[in-house]
Amino acid sequence: MMFTFRFRIGSGLRRWWIGLTRFEFADHQARIRLRQRLPLAAGLLALIWHLVLPSEQAVLLVTAWLGLMLSSYLWARQMARRVSGSRRLLSSALQVGDELEEQVSLRNTSGLPVLAAEFIDRSDLPGHSVAGVRAVEGDGHADWKAAVVCTRRGLFTLGPWELHLSDPFGIFTVEQVYPQRSEVLVYPPLAPLPPALLPRGRTRGDQRPLRRMLGADTVAAASARAYLPGDPLRFIHWPTTARKGALYTRIFDPEAISAVWLIADLHSGASDSATMETMAVLLASLADQLLRGRLAVGLLALGLRPQVLPPRNGLTALGPLLRALAQIEADAPQPLEDTLLRAGEMISQRSLYLLITPDISPRWMPALQGLARRPGGQSGQVVLLDATPSDVKSAAPALADLLRRQGFPADVVRREDVRPISGAYGALRRWEYITLGTGRAVVRQRPRDVAGMPR
Repeated sequence: MMFTFRFRIGSGLRRWWIGLTRFEFADHQARIRLRQRLPLAAGLLALIWHLVLPSEQAVLLVTAWLGLMLSSYLWARQMARRVSGSRRLLSSALQVGDELEEQVSLRNTSGLPVLAAEFIDRSDLPGHSVAGVRAVEGDGHADWKAAVVCTRRGLFTLGPWELHLSDPFGIFTVEQVYPQRSEVLVYPPLAPLPPALLPRGRTRGDQRPLRRMLGADTVAAASARAYLPGDPLRFIHWPTTARKGALYTRIFDPEAISAVWLIADLHSGASDSATMETMAVLLASLADQLLRGRLAVGLLALGLRPQVLPPRNGLTALGPLLRALAQIEADAPQPLEDTLLRAGEMISQRSLYLLITPDISPRWMPALQGLARRPGGQSGQVVLLDATPSDVKSAAPALADLLRRQGFPADVVRREDVRPISGAYGALRRWEYITLGTGRAVVRQRPRDVAGMPR
């Protein structure tokens, strides 16, 4: 019974203390913490002095200490309950080179001034932060903007963030935690590619063509012919049948029903950061051109955050592919051989693969041969991304010749030959002004409005 009584007292004191120091709001949490222990120690010493040697001086000291602590706490409590911050994304980025802009606000609805409000930003967008210190008077507000030009592809997060405030004596601090997060997706740039990289009209070895009619059900038809016994009824082209009064069957366009898997070598030991960026540009450019060529495109990129997208056709498939490619990094712990093994389990024999790797050593060739020896045999080609300096002899051409002799189409692309196009998804959007003849400056271009960004 005594234990239960003590437990209830302890629980009641804990709830009372939490009610004095913690506050919950719709968009954030606030907590009052003791910032300095020295005033607390000084007050305890003054109290002991008064208990041991009662005197006027001791009473005045204890009273002054209590008044200081109480006024500091009440000031901090006002800031915890009546001061708040907010941030709003005004413009976002779509591609490297676009400008992103946020508006940050500090609101004070109490009559007490805020002498120092420290913003602590946990965003991971390179070069962008709302961190800083601001002051605002009682019943006032402060608004400002933070902007940055995006220089890297990727999926970035704005937030969470914190707001730290303090009373004038520095005894208590108020910590406000805002858990809100906003995603910013910056697409990788595109680059012009040589036609040889696109798997059109290629053969596996010297015999079987890669592009062929596939018995797949699709709405994209090249033409129609007269119905022959044994044709599936679902392939009948009813408009032509109705027009000519006889059964006609759709002849499917092989480009509309062919699938290409882009396989990225993300092994952490196979590339540096510059090569990784070039690979992302190369993959994005291949995906764009293949989709425009009416091919279905899939992605297999096995890093620490695997990006696996089944083949889809149409330009609507480009967005998910670019989102995945914006996040790939050279962080895969497994070598290329393991990636090819997984590819053999996922890619059907009627699909093509396009392997992009910066690894110009032949150690992964047995795994590629194993991919071809699987039942049905997967067909495709290899793109060797050569990062060797121009003044050093590279082993990539010799490896490409070896691959071709073994029946695998192979091309070598030097890193410096992949030149990203500025504004590949439209004009770069930043704040730009022009000055009229009257001397007045007007806005020529503004960053991308968040409301118009793709979802």
